[in-house]
Amino acid sequence: MKKYSEYELSELFEKIDKLLQKYFDKENDYDFYKKDDEIYKTDLTRRIYLMFLSNGDKVKIKITKSSLPHLFGINTEYLKSTGSYGSKGSYEIMLNFIKSPRNAIKMHNEGIIDLNRVLSPYINEKVDSLIDNLSINVNYCELVCKYDKEKTYCYSKEFDGMAYLILQKKNDKYYVLKLAKSNEDDNQYYPMSNQVFKSYDELIESLSSYLFNQECTLLNGLKLYYNNILSGNFYVQEWARREKLENLGTLSKILECVPNVLNDYIYSLRIRDDKRLQTINGSSIIEKLRECFEKGTPFDSEGQFVEEELSKLIDAYNDSLFKNVSEEVGKTYSNLNAENKELKVKLDEALHEITRLKDELNGLTEQFESVHGLYTDSESKLEEIRKILS
Repeated sequence: MKKYSEYELSELFEKIDKLLQKYFDKENDYDFYKKDDEIYKTDLTRRIYLMFLSNGDKVKIKITKSSLPHLFGINTEYLKSTGSYGSKGSYEIMLNFIKSPRNAIKMHNEGIIDLNRVLSPYINEKVDSLIDNLSINVNYCELVCKYDKEKTYCYSKEFDGMAYLILQKKNDKYYVLKLAKSNEDDNQYYPMSNQVFKSYDELIESLSSYLFNQECTLLNGLKLYYNNILSGNFYVQEWARREKLENLGTLSKILECVPNVLNDYIYSLRIRDDKRLQTINGSSIIEKLRECFEKGTPFDSEGQFVEEELSKLIDAYNDSLFKNVSEEVGKTYSNLNAENKELKVKLDEALHEITRLKDELNGLTEQFESVHGLYTDSESKLEEIRKILS
């Protein structure tokens, strides 16, 4: 059992408090990117990640203050069970607990609480790794596991609430963030566990016990929101995709999990097919252009998709046919053709507007005739009333 000194707790609690002030709006005086003592503050609880996975899943992540104690490695459920912290929420209990290291030592010595049950044996590692772990990055993400406890033959209650696991590699360390489904929003998840491993072997030893037979995929894209406002779009670059797939293949063999990148594969095939269609279309246009060369007639590309480079070649060819005319009027055939198309569009718009105005005029005419008929009827009735009265 670890023995904690007041000095050691003081160092730890101060470190936690600084993180809460800098990243989690502890003082409730939040001002986005407010500069305070040369330190930029932000509030990670106002950040939302929307992850796009290669298996087709979309996962929305929001960091909640109620999950912070567990992410730091502080067991507030145990503190609450001692009856010394009232019925407050887990975040408020944590703030009360870290407020006074001296009081924490005193309560431990008096047998009111057991610090070894309050603090995780890995609490220093958890505190040091938390911000890196909560900063999800497509470039550093090695694997995302869609967890189903029924698929794993040996698991503990620690994983009962886990829905996804995110593995990132940063500065030769491996960061594992476990997500649980929100009770408030079925489409939203929150971080439930924060781990860091200093070596690859240490990581594999830990993950292999519960990732066996699980579905693993890649983080393909990420949208980042602050205060529900989109602030960034991030996607895996094409040149990095193959390496990530190969790494996933290696990990899946070692961990004996099942890789699923089907959605990403279908997307890649669609891009390939689109490029193939463009190539076929380009070949058809080149054949038509060759016929125009032979006949000396201009090429009309209206209604056809033409790639930019091929379009420049067509314009140069058409302009060469009408070089003398171009010199006289001071404009190339391509310029005149573009102006002509623009005038056609404007003419169509004008004709459409004339049709609309005619319909509107007909409607007003009908309205006028109806009102005029009512007026005539009213005049007749009024004349009859006058005759009766006279």
